[in-house]
Amino acid sequence: MIYKLDCLAKAYASGIKGVPGVNLDGSAYIETDDRSIEEIRDEKKRQVEELRDSLYEQGVKVDTYWFQTSLWSKINFMGIASGSKNYPGWKTLDKQTVTITPAMAGQIMDAIGVQTAAIHTACEAHKAAIDKATDLYGYDINTGWPETFVQK
Repeated sequence: MIYKLDCLAKAYASGIKGVPGVNLDGSAYIETDDRSIEEIRDEKKRQVEELRDSLYEQGVKVDTYWFQTSLWSKINFMGIASGSKNYPGWKTLDKQTVTITPAMAGQIMDAIGVQTAAIHTACEAHKAAIDKATDLYGYDINTGWPETFVQK
């Protein structure tokens, strides 16, 4: 449902729960949600899981370098870590050029493992907090995650 008000101040002071907005003519509105609290919680949790899944592929930092963490990159790093060749000319996410050695590839995979666990832990903490939240509209799912290159 949408409640129309003549200014944003009245929208905030109205006591109506929902998302306020402003029209091009300066009038305000509040859009409320007719879903049940459980439906809203489920949607918020889906948003958290989507964010979690995107963070898995947004890079990991090892020493001063940021490396890709796409599925394809992880497969490459696992292969390099189990081999004996060095790979010069590797471009990092932050546009540096490095030589990837098997030892460095192992460090990258270790960092990916640590980051994956931290992302999973943050996701579970968000879902538990959503279960307890009284203001789901004000709940910010973007905080409390480990740093990734995209967030940097």
